[in-house]
Formats: sequence, C-alpha cells, structure tokens
Amino acid sequence: MQRLTLFLFLSLFLPHPTTSVFVLFPTGPAPPLQHSQTTHLSKNSSQPLATQLNNLVEDGTIKEHTIIKVTDHMTNGINGRKIMIVLGCEIIGQPSTGKIGQPKRFDPNATPAAPVAVPQANAPAPGQSYSATPKVSRGPSVSRSPDMGCTPIMQINPYANRWKIKGRITDITKMKTWSNARGDGKLMSVTILDKHGDDIKGTFFNDTAAKYHPDDPGCTQRLEKGGMYTFTGGRVKVANAKWNSCRSEYEISFNNNCEIVQVQDDGGVQKVSYDRCMIDRIENMEPGARSVDILGVVMDFQAHSTFTSKKGNEVTKRELTVADESGASIRATLWGDLAFTPDASFENNPIVLITKCKISDYGGRTLSSAFSGSALEFNPDFAPEMSDVQGWHASGGSNNVKGLSTSGGGTGAKDSIERRKRLVDIDDENIGEDAEKANFINVKAYVTFVKTDGNWCYPADPETRKKLTEDQSAGTNGMWRNEGTGAEYEKPDWSYCVNMKIEDYTGVKYAMAFNKDTQAKAFYNGVTANELKKMEEDADGDTTESHKLLESIHFKQYKLVLMVSTSTHEDEPRKGCKIFKVEEINYVDECQKLLEAIDLYDQ
Repeated sequence: MQRLTLFLFLSLFLPHPTTSVFVLFPTGPAPPLQHSQTTHLSKNSSQPLATQLNNLVEDGTIKEHTIIKVTDHMTNGINGRKIMIVLGCEIIGQPSTGKIGQPKRFDPNATPAAPVAVPQANAPAPGQSYSATPKVSRGPSVSRSPDMGCTPIMQINPYANRWKIKGRITDITKMKTWSNARGDGKLMSVTILDKHGDDIKGTFFNDTAAKYHPDDPGCTQRLEKGGMYTFTGGRVKVANAKWNSCRSEYEISFNNNCEIVQVQDDGGVQKVSYDRCMIDRIENMEPGARSVDILGVVMDFQAHSTFTSKKGNEVTKRELTVADESGASIRATLWGDLAFTPDASFENNPIVLITKCKISDYGGRTLSSAFSGSALEFNPDFAPEMSDVQGWHASGGSNNVKGLSTSGGGTGAKDSIERRKRLVDIDDENIGEDAEKANFINVKAYVTFVKTDGNWCYPADPETRKKLTEDQSAGTNGMWRNEGTGAEYEKPDWSYCVNMKIEDYTGVKYAMAFNKDTQAKAFYNGVTANELKKMEEDADGDTTESHKLLESIHFKQYKLVLMVSTSTHEDEPRKGCKIFKVEEINYVDECQKLLEAIDLYDQ
C-alpha cells in the first residue's frame, strides 16, 4: 500500500486552509518523517495524503500547482517537528500561471514573511501578518468534532498516542493456534467499522485472544459479531496489504492493557460498509491492485467443495457468477465460512452484496473473497442500488451480458445456443484436462442408459456427506459410523450416485449424478434417495419398482451443466463428467433460442 505526499504551499492557517500543491511524490507505506511542517503563514511543507485520496492523484484530479481546500486533516508532533495528514479536500482549481509566488522552506528562526495572495473569496488583505510562534502538539488535532471523544478510524496512525475508537465488530475470525520451539500461541482478528464507513483490523495474541474470543474456553470478556464497542490502547502499525483488506492502511495490535467496553447500539454505524464497483469497470483494473465491493444478481453457482492446500490445510470454496446493470458478469469465489452458505440461499437469482473481493486475472477477470473481513449479504434492503439491479434483471437485462471470466470455474455461463458445447467437444477441445481445476460446460443431451446394479446410492453422513460404514457386530441394529470423524448414526442419509449414459448427435459420455437435493433428485420429480431406498425395503428387497423409476428417464432430453475434470487412478489420468445441474427443456423457449441463433447465423 503506497502513500502519496503533497508538497504544499499553505496560504492560511485556518481550520480548512486553502493550499497550492507544489510537488507530488510517493513516500511508501508510512508518513515521511524527514519533512517538517509548522503553523506559520506562507510556508511550504510535505503533507502526507491519506491513502483513500490517492485516486485523486492517480486520475489527474490533483497535480502540481492544483489549488485545494483541506476539509479534513490531523496534525501530530514528531521529534519536535510537525506533520499534517490530509484526510479530505475539495478541488478549487488549476491556476493558469502555474506556481503561485516563490515559496521557500520555512525557517522558524527567520522573520515572518507577508502572506502570498491566493485566489479565494476570503483572502487576507495584503501585508496582514500572522504570529510565527509554533504550537505544541499534544496529541491529534482534528477538524471535525468526534463522537463522544472518539477518533475516526481514518485518523488512527502510529504517531497518534491517545485515541479512542467507537465502532461495530463486523467480523471475528476463528481462533488460530500454533506450536513451535518457542512455545504455543493463539491469534484472533476482528474488523471494526465506525460511523464514517471506514474499517480497521485489530489483532489479539495469546492470553488477550483467549480473553476475548467467544469460542475460547478461557474467554472472560466475550466479543460479539455485530456488537458496538469502544476500543482504547493498542499498538498501531502499518498493515500488510496481503492479509488486510480494510480501508485503513494501519492495523491495531491489542494487548492486555487495552480497554474494550460494549456500548449501546444507537444505529449510527451501518451493518456493512461498501463502496460499490460496477462489474464492467473490473475488466480494466489491475489484478491485486485493490479490493472491490460488488452488488448484482446471482446468475449461477457451484456447490461448495473442500480440498487440501499445499500446506496441508483443508480449504472450502464456492464459486458463483454475478452480473449487474453494467451489462457484465464475473465469476466470484467465496472462501471459508462464506462458502458454507446453504445452496438454497443462492437459488432463484437473489441479489447479493459481496465486499472486499480481490481482483485476479486467473481465467480472465475473477474475484476472490477474503478468508476474513468479506461480507455476503442477500437482497440487502439497506443498499439503495438494489432496486436498480432488481429492475434491470426483471426487464430481461441479465439475458445478454458480457462475461469477464473465461471457462474453468463456476457453473458455466448462462445457457445460450452460442455457448453450448457438444459432447464431442470435451475431447476435441481438451476440456477438463487441467489437473488443477475443473471446467463447467452447458450441453443438451439424451439420457440413454442408467446403471441399476445396486450402486445407484450410498449411505452418507448427514453433515459431511462422507460414506458411512455399518457396524455388522450388532446385527441389523448396528450403528452407522463415519470412519473419518468417528461420528455414529442410527441410520444413514441415503444419497444418489447414479451413473448414466448421455448422448447427443456427436457422441456419448458417461456421467455421474450426485447430491441428494439437486442433480439426481431433479431427474426423478423430487423423489429422494431415502424414499427410493425405503421403497425397496418395504418390498422386502424387491428392486423392480425402484429400478423402473430409475430407468424412467431413458431417452428423455435435458439441458445439463457438466463438471469435467481429470483425476489420477493407479497412476493413469482419467477424465470424468459429473452432472452439476439439470433442467428440463421448455420447448417454447428452446425454439425461440434456435430462431435467434439462426438470425445471428444469417447475419
């Protein structure tokens, strides 16, 4: 994270001084201490520009000689010197003459000079003098009245010795533990949001983490997500942008000397802070440059999946495609707790707000939520833009969007004739042959055969969906056991794993249909695997009726989303297809799509 510095020619020492920008230069992640600032009229000094205003320099709004009015700032004394951090400003204009006057570095021992005239309505009369006696800084001096003596988050910095934050805890991470040669350790983090819509990360270690984390056995002062608190004490340091997506460029390390007090929630701090970015703008943004907040409609989504990372940790993710009224869609990956959000929440094209997403160029342009700190809100009624998205989607705007993400994640693009694949394309185009990721494609095919040889379902753990093993030692009254977790159940939750052959006019593929609530169940008019298994048990093991139902989909045509991936079996690569989504064909809509495709072809 980089900070820009304004080299300012200050015309007046006022609560909102009007200044001329003399020189612009980057100064790295911390305020430059080698430059000084005094409070005398007609001086020049280096003034750190808060990171949230960097875009004004990057887009050329502020450049050399621009006249600005500082509307929000703070000053601090550093080793006998003073710095003023610019937190807010208004653009007055750009003088046609360039530099105003002949500014020189201020010498506190020199005789005060007369002020230089600056084009503003309330400029002082020529020759008016001001005292050159420097003020002594006794903590941060801010221009706006804080709430009950509380410091705005964007005014927190390593040089402010006395501060107090009032804010809402919007996120609490899970407790992280470690053990090494130096001993055992604990770590937790929180995200604090204030009434100005700014947030900052706070970290707690060891005994302090145990004291405040709600899930720790040693917790004596439980912090609650969504609760309002005041925070004092703690060491402020520069944040590591790789692990911190908060707006503040600093973070706070709380120790045993900190004081955290829960206060009444007066509604002054919103539930979620966001700065919406239209999806079409992301195409031209640099990957990793910043985090963005998006608000749009869910076009499709993938079931959450868990895998083992290179470090040996189990990681859970979910991918979905989001579009907005800018006419663009993008694939977003949710990680951790957000990935466990129930499938039903994503169904029927809800409006979602996802905050603090990192931009990636993996697969075109894609987004990735933070493991902690990101928010996921469905149909957020507090967002004024939600009605715009709803109206755009209801009017059919989402039927024609530009995808910023290429194939390789999510559930495939919204189905259209142009985007559909043929079964022969799976091999011809090497779809799914990347061992690192699966590909999702849309196809239209017939089911021509269903295997009914006893392996159409399996006994699943209701929580993890892992296969259960029956304890045979107790006869028919044995418990069902998850060998991985040790959990036992009186009966399993039977889940479909139907192997079927699908065909189109170009070729044949075998595909598996899993998941008791969506894919396989959709083939059988909502009949669950539990109900079908009970049918066999009630018939004393006679499978005639159950097999008849399984085979009832023979020679029916469906629109399918296939997940194509390659795995290794006995050191040999093996490509397989799983049916991720099933949709019966509406022949009226399908004919309309064919007619539209023919019109495009004729053009």
